[in-house]
Parts: sequence; structure tokens; C-alpha cells
Amino acid sequence: MRRTRILVVDDNRVNRTLLATLLESAGCKVDEAASGREAVDGVRLLPYDLVLMDVQMPGMSGIEAAAAIRAIDGRRGAVPIVGISGDDSEELEARCRAAGMNDRLAKPISAGALQRVVEKWGGAAASRDGGPGSLAAGLPPRTLALLLGAFRQDATRRVAELGEALNGGERSRAQDLAHDLAGAAANLGFAELGRVARLIETACAGRGGPEDGLLAELRRTLDETISALDRRLAALPDASTELLQDGLSAETWRKA
Repeated sequence: MRRTRILVVDDNRVNRTLLATLLESAGCKVDEAASGREAVDGVRLLPYDLVLMDVQMPGMSGIEAAAAIRAIDGRRGAVPIVGISGDDSEELEARCRAAGMNDRLAKPISAGALQRVVEKWGGAAASRDGGPGSLAAGLPPRTLALLLGAFRQDATRRVAELGEALNGGERSRAQDLAHDLAGAAANLGFAELGRVARLIETACAGRGGPEDGLLAELRRTLDETISALDRRLAALPDASTELLQDGLSAETWRKA
């Protein structure tokens, strides 16, 4: 039987790897794209059964990529596209539909919701239990250690970059960074960090309070999250120091 082929599109490597790992464990064949442009090029090259597309990405957004895919002739341009977003507004829903997306997944993604859309649009099961819990809950210890180590690196870097963007008046860039951090944190179960990052994203979009106080809160929350993350990693049997330093390097991941 032919394996369901899925393209996972997200500019955040932790989100991509988390989804890809779960889908591959369910028997799907998964490719990854780190941008909207890569997604469009990938669909032109290969016949996918489903595209899971992050909606908000720098450069070509998921909505723009979906519209570009729909402009491709033949069956490849008709591939089902499921958007992924933490924004559940009717306005975004309408924009996704207008661009040709078939469905949407809300961040943080639950195992049950992932299973639903993959079975509906891709014709394959996406998780073993399909429950409402965090996607990371059922991962093998070594895989979880890789993801947590990578998230630790990424979150630290993105909070620093977010501070630089806000200090430099780059509100649009700060909004993108906060959005990226919020999604990854929520998917790995770090709800408070995700909540504060989402508040900064909203503030940068002109719908919230001053960012200065929120940035200080984000930095405090990051310190608390890293402490909790380190305790979680210490309890995992395969969380070696070398592994955590490597994060999600290709060589390390092949050995997982």
C-alpha cells in the first residue's frame, strides 16, 4: 500500500520536526519546507496527498503560498491544504478560505485535531491515541530530548532577537518572532511562555498594551521555563550533554 505523502511547512524547525516525527511514526512519508516559497516549489516537484501549512511566516506567508499552489495546473495544484494558526478570528478564516485552504488547525495543536485533519484530507491516521493532549506527550525519550534541547536554543535566541527588534522599533519583525515563539512553546506544553509571547504578538499588532512590560515578563518567564525544561531533560534517560548541545543538527537527528 502506498504511504500517504505529506508536506509540513513551518519556518520554525521545532514545529516542523515535531509534526514530521509524529506523522512518520504513523506511517506517513513526510517532507519539510521552511518557507512558503519552498512549499510552492515542493508541490510543483512532487505529488503530495496533503500540505500542512503554517499561516504566518516571514517572506511568503502561508496564505500567499496556498494561493500560489492553487495556481499550479493539474492535480498538484488541487492538493488539500490545511492551515495552522494561533489566530482563530473569522477574518483570518475567510482569508484562508479565499486563498484555497481546505481546513485549519489551531495552535497549540492537539493529537486529536491532527489525527482528524490527516484522516479527513490525507486518508491516513496521524497518531496512535488521538487524544487531546500535547503533541510531545507520546514521543520517545530520545526524540523528546532532541526537541527540548532545540527549543531551549531557539527560545533563548528568539527572545534576544525580539528585544532587539522592539528596541529598534521593528514592530513587524517583533510580531513575527513572538508568533513563532508562542506556537513552539504551546506545542511543547510550555503554556505560560506561549501566553506571554502571544500577548507581545497582539501588542505589536496594535491590539494590546505596552510591549516594554511584556518583554520583561517574557524574559522572566523564559528563565522559569528553562529551569523547568532542564529538570524535564534531566529526567530523560537519553538526554546527554552532547545531544542537547547539538539540538536538531542533521547528524544528531539521524542517530535518534
